Amino acid sequence: MHTREPYATSRGVKRSPFHEREKELGGYFMELGGWERAHGYAANEHLLEKYGDRVPVRENEWDSRHFWRVSNAEHLAMSEDCGIVNLSHFHMVDIEGPDHVELLEWLCAAKIGGDGNIGKGIYTHFLDDEGMVRADFTVIRMADRCRLINGADAGPRDFHYMRRVAEDRGLDVTITDVTEKFITIGIWGPNARAKLKTVVTDPAGLDPENFAFAAIKPIEIGGKPVTAFRISYVGEQGWELHMKYEDGLAVWDALRATGVMAFGVETYANSRRMEKSLRLQNADLLTQYNLIEADLARPKVKEADFRGKAKHLEYKARDHQPAMLCTLVMTENTDKQGVKRYPVGSSFRSWIRRPARC
Repeated sequence: MHTREPYATSRGVKRSPFHEREKELGGYFMELGGWERAHGYAANEHLLEKYGDRVPVRENEWDSRHFWRVSNAEHLAMSEDCGIVNLSHFHMVDIEGPDHVELLEWLCAAKIGGDGNIGKGIYTHFLDDEGMVRADFTVIRMADRCRLINGADAGPRDFHYMRRVAEDRGLDVTITDVTEKFITIGIWGPNARAKLKTVVTDPAGLDPENFAFAAIKPIEIGGKPVTAFRISYVGEQGWELHMKYEDGLAVWDALRATGVMAFGVETYANSRRMEKSLRLQNADLLTQYNLIEADLARPKVKEADFRGKAKHLEYKARDHQPAMLCTLVMTENTDKQGVKRYPVGSSFRSWIRRPARC
């Protein structure tokens, strides 16, 4: 079975409010966690006229199965301008109650507590007792609760894990899956700020001096309230835009009315994030690796205790760290029949463990 083989049944279970718009664009849909996700759009195939000489043709059928060349063209176009991507599949959990900060402070490697974190998004991890990476996600710290934003595949697992830990520790918290109440649209690229300014009521509020990286602020698009989170998983400036499910279509339409390109999840989750050496849960981030090996350890370890802290400190104190080859460059990919071949599925995400040499 192909490593990217999609389910043939039980499709269309979860769809974004702008799914029909994506169908009109000729979306090439795959599925994750029940959500239909467009990996690219037939409407963008004209981009191959401009970028085709930089996008290889996968001659081997196995290599090209469930892959669309237009995705790589969308990658290059977004790098020169900007684009929006449907991130409706994000799994969201609200953690609230008297002990909600205490719970996340114990579970997360990054500091969650403190008034200084209110109004910010915090990228962090759950570790296990051996200090190995169990999960990665973003915590949105609000005045009365935290919202944990996760991937569609790992989200349900981490949701139940938090509930078990809260019960075991006797903490007074309420943990609620709000995934289907909210929708996310990503906007990224060198022109993302300029494009977004054309549809918000306060354009100056998006300037760097007014909107710091990792900050979260309310904005309005298409007459709908939106929570803008300045973060990037594609190596370009931009924002995650979070809104209520019922407001999603109006926001999508307002953004598309500016002429902004819609690009697929292939660009977001695979080619762009790998180009920038960003990590992917359940691929690069597993309990095989600790934060040092994954090159995600923070310069300082927080004072508060957290699960896996003792082991994490032990790893940081090593004189020599195991080296991880995070990027493997294939300099020759021609097989014995003279056909260029391309890794598919999880094979292009693997790391190779090497002994430290420096």
